[in-house]
Amino acid sequence: MRAEVYRNLHTGTWSVRDLGVGRVVDHPVNVIVKDALFVVRPAGREKVRSQKRKNVHAFIKGHVISTTFESFDYTKWRKATYNPYMNDTFVDVETGEPVLQANLVSLSIEDGVYYK
Repeated sequence: MRAEVYRNLHTGTWSVRDLGVGRVVDHPVNVIVKDALFVVRPAGREKVRSQKRKNVHAFIKGHVISTTFESFDYTKWRKATYNPYMNDTFVDVETGEPVLQANLVSLSIEDGVYYK
């Protein structure tokens, strides 16, 4: 399924918005996305910065292929993060370089966002 996945601060899970139906269809704690784009909407980012109030403006867009895994060995993966007050895009945790796309992304409430 093509979807947008973002962290849901109210439920403590990820929200999976199915692009085919245009609404949230799942709230898993783990998600794997294939052929992913890391999207940050500039207007939403600026609204967060000016109002100091969070809104959904950053997400991972791609093909959701699993929501049932427990954990991965992330030794060959890179970690990404996003902070609207410090960055304009998702960035690599180690290098600080922008992360715009990836072949595979693992989103885990426990471990964070990893990509390769």
